[in-house]
Amino acid sequence: MSPIVQNGITPKPGPQKVINIELGRSCMVIAQISHDLERRIGKTRQREAIFSLFAELSERYSLPSQWQKSPQGRPHFALRPEVGISLSHSAHWVALALDMTGPIGIDIEWHRPTRDIDALSQALSWPTTQFYLRWCLMEAAFKAGVGQPKTLQQQLAPMSLNCGIVASLGAGWHYLLHQPDPNCSMALVMRDPLILQQLANQLP
Repeated sequence: MSPIVQNGITPKPGPQKVINIELGRSCMVIAQISHDLERRIGKTRQREAIFSLFAELSERYSLPSQWQKSPQGRPHFALRPEVGISLSHSAHWVALALDMTGPIGIDIEWHRPTRDIDALSQALSWPTTQFYLRWCLMEAAFKAGVGQPKTLQQQLAPMSLNCGIVASLGAGWHYLLHQPDPNCSMALVMRDPLILQQLANQLP
């Protein structure tokens, strides 16, 4: 079916959900904006996709229609401080995670062919083969409030990472790694390992 055209303008298609898991108090949504990898996706389109995903969840979870940002740039709800929210976008991919009872962090990264991960891995003292998993975990942990990037970078250097397994980051934090696509990695960080395990059990 062709999209409806209004005033000569064809609306942009919404993001296609690749992962959509809701567990009552927590949820995680990962979506792809376009399957055309040659098409450049700007930040405006990425933000529109995230707002589209959030609009569905805000009504279901009785959340404010907008979030605020802390001085550190973390999204939060001023009137619902107990609710954790985290957002991420990379090229054609967007991700959103919510937890009704505490902080949460999510990060997604498309494996850009032009990125020199050999040089970046060497600078960070990380193994090249797990660069994207470590980068996502560092970003997600920072978003959740686990620590600062420099400290997390050093903490992650000696760790062996595996997708689909809930593991501890220490200090009561836990993480889950996944690849929704061979060229895309993501990490989710929160305190409750049981919720993470339920999420892991439902991953495709």
